Amino acid sequence: FHFPETETLPFEQMDGGSVTTHQRISVLSTLISQNCVAPIVLASAEAATRKTIDKNVFMSTCHNLKRNDSASPNELIRQWNSMGYQTEPSVRSHGTVSRRGGILDIYPVSSPWPVRVELWGTEIDSLRLFDPSTQLSTTMVDSINISPAREILPEHMSVAEFNNIKGTIDSSNCTESVQARINEELSLLSDGHEIDHLNFYSGMFNQGSLFDYFPENALVVMYKRQEITM
Repeated sequence: FHFPETETLPFEQMDGGSVTTHQRISVLSTLISQNCVAPIVLASAEAATRKTIDKNVFMSTCHNLKRNDSASPNELIRQWNSMGYQTEPSVRSHGTVSRRGGILDIYPVSSPWPVRVELWGTEIDSLRLFDPSTQLSTTMVDSINISPAREILPEHMSVAEFNNIKGTIDSSNCTESVQARINEELSLLSDGHEIDHLNFYSGMFNQGSLFDYFPENALVVMYKRQEITM
């Protein structure tokens, strides 16, 4: 499994590539999975040391849906949006969801295929994989695992944690307009709203490390260690 470097630096006002983000999250999801025995993860020194989503936050947002489970379609969409999934008219790429009445489509970041969740009222009647190019259902499954779709999830932090991180910011060297923008965006985030260029705040909200996801008996191999400089 390849754990790539992020495409943006913390406090850089650019949008990072979703493909890279999804690939990183897919590796994290694999590492906490009970179904993958002794995975081998390849990463550059920069990719391995760049902060990512806190493991506890990651695991608290991951969830499993099964047939016959009770679920509210409105609540599922809200939950998936808070995990970074984008609502689209139809699901054709990782990290997207759509709804048509009691039918919810989601393309989990760690899944090779999107899933169609059919509800009968508030009960999950069926779960089917489908082809994103034709939108036709293919295989019935009993359950699906859903992990976050982005590495920055401020909505899933406690108020105390959010305020503590916010209190560490020193913007005294910024212009008044930049300070006002930062304060406004942080207020929006604390209220659960979306903002543009969320990756700008990755240096604040990403508190985890790739190494946090390794088991205690993991083996770390460094290639050309003398050339690794950070």
